[in-house]
Amino acid sequence: MDPWRIYVYNEGLSRFAVDTYDDSSNKHAHLTNFSLNKKNDKFVNNTNAEQDDMGHKWSIKGLNKHLEAMGIDMNLMWSKIYDVIIKSLICIDGHI
Repeated sequence: MDPWRIYVYNEGLSRFAVDTYDDSSNKHAHLTNFSLNKKNDKFVNNTNAEQDDMGHKWSIKGLNKHLEAMGIDMNLMWSKIYDVIIKSLICIDGHI
């Protein structure tokens, strides 16, 4: 794999936990595990594809719009995400 080619698909889903994390509960449950969330009475399902930033499952595009409206520098954020991806792949470079 020389040179590396890294493709990042920056569209997908962002999932949010229904309940606040409590470390005394099931420590093996993933906080945003959809199978746990969808059975919860507090789970809000998005029924309108035009509103991609409501409920407990948003599109990445909807999350980006929301964070940008909060004043987050999205170019900086994505740059940091890419940096983590690259550094993670460098860690395994000799092992694959």
